[in-house]
Amino acid sequence: MNVRRFTTSFIAVFIVFGVLEYLIHMRILAGLYEANADLNLWRPMDEWWDRPGWLGLSGAIFVGAFCLIFDKGYEGKGLMEGVRYGSLVATLLTGIIIGFYVFMPIPLTLVGCWTIAVFLESITAGVILAKLRAD
Repeated sequence: MNVRRFTTSFIAVFIVFGVLEYLIHMRILAGLYEANADLNLWRPMDEWWDRPGWLGLSGAIFVGAFCLIFDKGYEGKGLMEGVRYGSLVATLLTGIIIGFYVFMPIPLTLVGCWTIAVFLESITAGVILAKLRAD
């Protein structure tokens, strides 16, 4: 494994996921979360910021695995390889999201939004990895 390439990929994907997560969850879906606040499924917003280390650790573990798996399976097939990889990861995560619906009283609208979001994020990150690897 090329440590420099992995580090560059990790930083780029970590930033992209961070920006997309912020836009999706703090801006686009904020109203949906507020509308379902009575379900008491998540902490109040002000408590989220009391745990920034955990949020960062969660992101670092996911992004590290995302980049490492891509690197190990890289075939040099261009940007579409990134699209395929992102789609596969998103499909895997969609199974988990559907499981949330089974165990938590969340609306199907939220399941759909999370599924769309995970495809958008994973495909974007996959394309970035393919582009960085091609350079």
